Amino acid sequence: MLAVLAHSETLRLPPDQARALANALHDVGKHYPLPVVSPDKLALGVLVYTAGRVYVPMVVAFVTEQRAPAAPPGQSNSAPAQAMPVPAAPPRPAASPWFEAAPNSVN
Repeated sequence: MLAVLAHSETLRLPPDQARALANALHDVGKHYPLPVVSPDKLALGVLVYTAGRVYVPMVVAFVTEQRAPAAPPGQSNSAPAQAMPVPAAPPRPAASPWFEAAPNSVN
């Protein structure tokens, strides 16, 4: 389920691990029973979950697309952006050895 929500094959459980997790959840459920939910409320919950699974990735893609900077005329948005040069840090003054320091500057 986490693999589906995250759209990642890396998080997909192998069948044996999924079975072990389901069995552990079943064992815990024996000791902590869930409250009974009416079928109409269950159907509504399933609808909300399914709509979220369908629309949330689309909304995220749409918002990401809208936030992307507009391409200059003649250039597509799919072209890789050029990195802006970072100015180099100013050079540090060379430190003089301790024995060349003035007597009052040595602690």
